[in-house]
Parts: sequence; C-alpha cells; structure tokens
Amino acid sequence: MQVVDFCLDKAWAVNSTTWAFEFNIRMLTNKQCGNVNAWMNIIWDEHHYVGGASVETATINEAFDCDSDKRVTIEVDFDGTPGDVYGQLNLRNNQHQLYLITDSCELSVP
Repeated sequence: MQVVDFCLDKAWAVNSTTWAFEFNIRMLTNKQCGNVNAWMNIIWDEHHYVGGASVETATINEAFDCDSDKRVTIEVDFDGTPGDVYGQLNLRNNQHQLYLITDSCELSVP
C-alpha cells in the first residue's frame, strides 16, 4: 500500500469547541491483499495531539482508486488557536502485517 496524495485542504469551526478538518486522500494497493484499517490523528503546532478518529474501511477502499480523490472530514475538539495543523494517517493491513504512517501537508488556522 502506498499513499499517493494526502493533504489537509480545509479547516473550519463547527462551534466554539469543535473544528472540522477536510483531507484529500489517494492511495495505491492491491485490493486482493485484505482490508486496510485506518486511524487519523490531528496534530497542531508540530507536537500537540488534538484528537483523532477512525476512518471507515469503505472510505479507505474508495481512496485506492487513483482516478478519483476521496475527501475525508474529521471533527475534533479544538479551540481554533492559530498555528499549523496537519493530519497523521495510520494504516494497517493485518493480513500481511503491513503498517504505514504518513503525514499530510500542513494548513495554517485560522
């Protein structure tokens, strides 16, 4: 499995304590090699973990089609403090004992 494109494109306040972060993901893999499980962390100012969420297997499978971009939106508790934010995508294929961690491009907020 290979991440071709992983970028944080948008961020916005949902309310005073929650922000949404929208990522573009494109990946390559052999779909016959089993399911890929994914978890995404949101990191602010390089070292501060803001929150995270699992990404549904169906969403990750759709990202394997390199002819289309897959948008994923994650909502986490965040107060909008100015700084650079990025995502960290953790991918696991248990069938073949593969594990991949990759960082997205950064986006300055607000």
